[in-house]
Amino acid sequence: MNDTALKRLVEDELEWTPMVDESDIGVLVENGVITLTGTVRSHSEKLAAEAAVKRVKGVRAVVEQLEVHFLGPPELSDAEIARRAINVLDWDVSIPKGRVMIMVRDEHVTLTGTVDWRYQADQARFKRGNLPGVTRVTSHLAVQPAMTADNVKQRID
Repeated sequence: MNDTALKRLVEDELEWTPMVDESDIGVLVENGVITLTGTVRSHSEKLAAEAAVKRVKGVRAVVEQLEVHFLGPPELSDAEIARRAINVLDWDVSIPKGRVMIMVRDEHVTLTGTVDWRYQADQARFKRGNLPGVTRVTSHLAVQPAMTADNVKQRID
């Protein structure tokens, strides 16, 4: 597939993705490598745009250069973002209590700790990205299953 056709497919996918306002997103294509430029309104919109591009057949790599520019109220302090992130974490029953640590610096949230399942790490990252004021989320969550092959064998025996 040539780059022109691939660019059109990527732009169509962004247009049809409900969580993405594609009007401020630029798409550059070179040999199947997609570069996203421009602005989005939230970290979760940035993640949704990345996911949309990855769904397009023929995309070989994605270079994400999107900037988050919030609409609405003034930016929140890092302390307020941290308080909100802790509340959201505490309210989510799918994430184990007391095992995820949150650090916020310059609107960038970093998650550390351990969870039992990959979906829990993904959920923690997604939830923090939806918070107002967050421009970036980095997850250093380790997945350490509570059940191992030895545990299962012992329980069966």
